[in-house]
Order: sequence, then C-alpha cells, then structure tokens
Amino acid sequence: MRQEFGSQTSRVRRQQGGFAGFRFSNTERPMANTRDRVTALLALVLCVSGGIQAAELDLVDAVERNDAEAVVALLSDGADVNAAQPDGATALHWAAHWDAVDSARRLLEAGAAVNAVNDLGVAPLAIACRNGNARMVDTLLAGGADARIAEPSGETALMTCARTGSAQAVELLLSGGAVPNASERASGQTALMWAVAGRHTSAARALVEAGADLDARSHGQFTPLR
Repeated sequence: MRQEFGSQTSRVRRQQGGFAGFRFSNTERPMANTRDRVTALLALVLCVSGGIQAAELDLVDAVERNDAEAVVALLSDGADVNAAQPDGATALHWAAHWDAVDSARRLLEAGAAVNAVNDLGVAPLAIACRNGNARMVDTLLAGGADARIAEPSGETALMTCARTGSAQAVELLLSGGAVPNASERASGQTALMWAVAGRHTSAARALVEAGADLDARSHGQFTPLR
C-alpha cells in the first residue's frame, strides 16, 4: 500500500506485533526533518505571541475583576492602558461598568483613550450614563470625553443619561456641549422624550432649560408632551 505526500512516497511496512509504521527513504528524511522544524518553530512563535497578548491584557482583566490593588500595581509596572479585549473593551470600559471612579482616574492619568469604543461602538461615557453615575460622567468629561459622543444607533450619551434619570449627569453633559435636540435614528426620539417617558422630572427640567424642543416629533409623531 502507498500513501502519497506530494512528489514523495512512503512505504508502509507491517511490523511484528501488528503496528503499521512509516519507512522513509534517504531522500525523504531531510524533508520530514525540515517539516518538523518548521512546525515546531510555528508552535513556538504562536506560544510566545499568545503569552505576550495575555500579558498585554493583564490590566484589562484586573479592571474587569474590579481588583483595584492589581490595577495600581500593573500601572506602576507600565502596563498598556489601551490594550483591548477581543470585543474591543478596554480597561476604561470596565472601570465605567463597575463605577470604579478611582481606577478610571488612574487610567486616564496614565493615558487611557477616553473616547475609545468597543466593537458595538460604545464608549466608556455611554456606559457611565447607563449606570446613571454622575461622578463617573464628571471624571470622564474631565479626562477629555466627548459630551456629544453617540453610538451607531444615534443614541447620544445625553439620551442615555436622560433615560436613566440622572439629572446631575444630564447637566454635566449639557455643560460639556451635549446637543439637547439630537435624535436617534430608529424612532427619532430625543433626550427630552426619554426623560419624560421615564418620568425623570429633574432631568427633563434641565433639558428644557438648556433649550430642548417641547414640540419635537418622533417618527411616530409623538412629542415630549404626548
């Protein structure tokens, strides 16, 4: 029986005990050795590369665990503050998720990209607004976050804060230049519509005082008043 490997052939010999092994001719052995070396080298490169990537993500993983002590230690060691997980999440995203203001401040001081977005187009500021955390919003804005930042859907950080009801966060965003009458794409809703729908009176008042349009209409012809 013959097994073909490109232009080379391997003769199969049944040995005593029933084991079928491969017997290579002298011309085949160097090629097999070369192939083995290449395979071993590739395995080594992949192993080293994987180890480096894992080390680069140590800081992200520490913030994901909300391990403040590890974050301090890794930053002291010069960890990459902008390393991202496969889904694009950075350490600052996780700090916003956990409302970890102190960690966020340290990351920003170390050069974290405050407006970085993950694969879904979500920035740390949007996460802070989803949590309704005014302190985190303030920290990120002080670190250079864009108050007008929006997700691919068109939902702005201001809309998100209005929806979750933090009047203080809404005021901070408006002071930072957020647009009160921007509307998201799917339904055409504005921040004021979100605030009114959630019965967040203080947030709605802040928006109206900043010039939010009471007569703006969604795609369904709804206004903030009805």
